[in-house]
Amino acid sequence: MIEEVVVRNFLSHPDTDLLLEEGVNVFVGPNGAGKSSIIDAITFALFGEHTRGRVPNLVRRGSSGAEVRVRFTVAGEAYEASRGLDQSGKLDRAVLVKVERDPPGSRVIVAGERRKTEMESVSRHVEAILGMGYKELRLASIVQQGELDSVLELQPRELKELINRLVGIDDLDRAYALSRDVIDGFKERVRRDVGFSVDDVERLEEEVEELKRRMEEARGRAAELGRRMEELGSRESRLREELEAMEPLRRKAMEAEGRFSALIEYLLHLREETIRRAKELRSVLAEAPGRMEEAARATELEKELEAARRDLEVLERELEEIRGRRADLAASAKRAAELERDLARKEGELRRIEARMGEIEARRRELGELRPVEELDRLMRDADARLKELERRRGEVGKEIRNLEELRRTGRCPTCGRTIEGMDVEGRLEGLRGELGRIEEEIRDVEAGRSKIEEELRRAREAAKLDGEASTVGERAPALREEIGELRRRIEEARRAAVELGGIEEELRRKEDARRELRRRIDSAEGELRRAREASAWLGARGISGPGDLERLGSEASAAEELARRIPADPRSSELDSLALDPRSSELVREVAELRREASGYDESRRREIEDELRSIGEEKVRVSGELGSARSVEEDSRRGLEVREGALAQLRRARKYLDVYERIRRDIFGRDGRLASGLRDWAVEALSDAASEHIRMFGMGISTVQLREDGGDVGITCYGQSGRMDVEAMSGGERVAVALALRFAMARLIGGSRADFIILDEPTANLDSEHRRKLVDLVSAMGNMAGPLRQIIVITHDRETFEDSGVEASAVFSFSRGPEGSSVRRIS
Repeated sequence: MIEEVVVRNFLSHPDTDLLLEEGVNVFVGPNGAGKSSIIDAITFALFGEHTRGRVPNLVRRGSSGAEVRVRFTVAGEAYEASRGLDQSGKLDRAVLVKVERDPPGSRVIVAGERRKTEMESVSRHVEAILGMGYKELRLASIVQQGELDSVLELQPRELKELINRLVGIDDLDRAYALSRDVIDGFKERVRRDVGFSVDDVERLEEEVEELKRRMEEARGRAAELGRRMEELGSRESRLREELEAMEPLRRKAMEAEGRFSALIEYLLHLREETIRRAKELRSVLAEAPGRMEEAARATELEKELEAARRDLEVLERELEEIRGRRADLAASAKRAAELERDLARKEGELRRIEARMGEIEARRRELGELRPVEELDRLMRDADARLKELERRRGEVGKEIRNLEELRRTGRCPTCGRTIEGMDVEGRLEGLRGELGRIEEEIRDVEAGRSKIEEELRRAREAAKLDGEASTVGERAPALREEIGELRRRIEEARRAAVELGGIEEELRRKEDARRELRRRIDSAEGELRRAREASAWLGARGISGPGDLERLGSEASAAEELARRIPADPRSSELDSLALDPRSSELVREVAELRREASGYDESRRREIEDELRSIGEEKVRVSGELGSARSVEEDSRRGLEVREGALAQLRRARKYLDVYERIRRDIFGRDGRLASGLRDWAVEALSDAASEHIRMFGMGISTVQLREDGGDVGITCYGQSGRMDVEAMSGGERVAVALALRFAMARLIGGSRADFIILDEPTANLDSEHRRKLVDLVSAMGNMAGPLRQIIVITHDRETFEDSGVEASAVFSFSRGPEGSSVRRIS
């Protein structure tokens, strides 16, 4: 049972500590007061689970973290589970301790900070202690709002599914699905290891027979092709022996043909070179006279070219001087515009100065004759000093008048304390008032005189300023007039330069025309001189220095033409002896004749016939060899394929046996309607019936038996009383609540193995009429006083009046309320 729940900054609870009692514990308070939050605190402390969405939602807003702690007992042993959250909602602590009663103390079972494995370790230890996990706890021991008698509303198929979940048959469903993965994985592993699927057995058997047939056919074809290869090899050997015997004569014949080809090539080349040389000599003889005339003019052309270059240098210097003069004149002409703008600016400035001088003279006449500024400044200082002295005296007289008036009023001097006896106060006052009048009149006179002096001083300062400006401006005017005269002279010079510039331009054009003519003459002379020098070089390259050399070249040309006529155009058609035309050709003719004599008896046509037959044999050998290799490859491939498939078949047949056995195990053990599941469900139905009947008899409602029975794959509920079978649909509200509670307690007992000795009812009276609410409260009260496996009932309700009016003897009642600072709890009984 739950002994204590401590909540710090969790959901709406800033600081709550609940000490729960054995028996009935009631949480009362309005909706939203934080009653159901205690359920989330319990499940979060035990298993780290809750119904509030994201974990950060559990931390109370504005707090630095949250903490929950639950102390509970199982089979007489006490334990305490606690968890902490930081400000962001991250788990930072999970602890499970065993509480020792005698002597008092505690022993840590498991503790962790932040590490996920240790957080989960706390949940696993709690699950082992309670005999159930979070899902089972919510199903068996926590009845949510509106779900009290929902178990009676389930259809038979739905009730069967609920029992399946209670006894873990859902886990069998998962195991059934996982076993399919195991089978598929085994098949995949077989396919990966063997290379074939278990489903390929029949296909592989057919392939084995086909491979055996193909292997025998390939073996026979290979033997036949081997015999043909032997026949071809024998014929090829005989032909090669005959060809080898012909080889020495063939080499002599080929050598003779090679020398004869060299002779023909030499003669054709000689004929071509001789014809080319004759033509070249005739061309030289035709061109040489003209070249000799051109070479003779070289000296004359060099003198003309030298004179022309000297004239060009003189002309270039003259052009350079003219361009310099033109640049100077152009600069002067360009400056004319700048000088005119400067002249206009200075003339404008002179006009402004003269106008300002007129203004100054007119204003000076208006101001008239004035005293010096220094004298007026001295008079102003004297007037200010006199005014200051008069003001001081006026203050003294005024103070003395006020003292006398106080003396006259009080009869005693305010300064020395003497009495007025013997004093002429009135006479003294009259004299002082006369003096004060004279002082004030003098102050007015001095102030009037000072104003006149101040005005004259202002005009004197203005006159002095005008005099200074007139002096400065007057000094600038003569200088401007001199500058204007100089500018006008320079402008005139610039205009004369512009006129002179036109004549310079004309002279420059004439000189440039003369320079272009000289350059043309120089270019022409250079061309002629270049041709004369080329003619001299041409003659030198050919050894021509005079007419005698021309006669020599004519004789060489005639001899070349004669030799070309003696060489036939097609030497191969001529007699061998007729081709001996010079020493080189005569040597080649002798060698060819000797080699032909040594090669007599050689038959070239027979050699070609043998080579053709050998090529044919080689081609056939290649073809037969390819077919033989293909046949042997087919035989070898068939043999290897046969070995692979026969080996795979043996493994696949063993694997199929294993799979058949595993499929039967999967169907009988893990199947929802298999032997194991049916046996578990039969046991669960019987255990639930026995436990529910035990609880219903404790309620004293006249119901002796609650029986669950599976029929045709569905599970139904049947009740029996003193008068026999009772239809659940026809029961009263109190009887239905009693049956629902009995089934709930039976489910808790089934799941927890009698270790879950508490139940939480969240708003059990919701949606019930007044009669059903009263019946429920009576049952809860009765259960709280009964001896049995259920030691503790926690009721969460906002229906405070129903529980108070019924006279329920609750072990503890806690009042929940909600204020600005969050939820607060107070034990009221």
